[in-house]
Amino acid sequence: MNNHYHLVLQNNNGKMSSFQKDLNGQYGSFYRKSKGGTGYIFQGRFKSTLVQEDEYLLTAIRYVLQNPLRAKIVKLVKDYPWTSLIEMEKSVKEPIIDKDFVMEFIGNKKVFISGLDDNIEEDLPIKTSRCGYILGTEAFIKKSILKFDRRKVPNPTKMGRMDDGWFDTVEKVIQEFEKKFGLDIDRMSCHSLKEKRARGELLVRMKDLSGLTYREIK
Repeated sequence: MNNHYHLVLQNNNGKMSSFQKDLNGQYGSFYRKSKGGTGYIFQGRFKSTLVQEDEYLLTAIRYVLQNPLRAKIVKLVKDYPWTSLIEMEKSVKEPIIDKDFVMEFIGNKKVFISGLDDNIEEDLPIKTSRCGYILGTEAFIKKSILKFDRRKVPNPTKMGRMDDGWFDTVEKVIQEFEKKFGLDIDRMSCHSLKEKRARGELLVRMKDLSGLTYREIK
């Protein structure tokens, strides 16, 4: 947008603040070198919203893509030069955009894209909680607050996976990992750079999504 931007990100490693600090800092340096001037390019802390998957994630994606229309910058979403919709329509995969993941929620791409210019959503049904802004069902909000509270107050007697319905099973995490990366963990040799990076991704997923410690995983 003219003075801000919107991103829909999957925060796998829990380092969103560090990512945003690096992103804004590096872009600020680039902008000052290109355009001149001093001082901050972005002022204030970024605003983040925790989004539930399925229809809520799709709603958030639609909202972000429709921003140029809402601001009356363009008449058609696809005419905006900095929209990720352009990348989604390309046959070549871009590493920064997980098109396959998004397509699982979109379904028919042509119908989804053609519908972006109609039914403009003015506001997202975001709710405020003590752990921040959340877009999701009441049940999702309660689980998010529960997880937030447990992270604030570590319990040394529960270092493993907590069977409270929040964490995924190890089997589910592995299954989704293999589907996304097209790998069979039983056949991973970790000799190639791709497999080494995939192994690192799997470790992070098992820790964050299954609640295991690295010692338990190994």
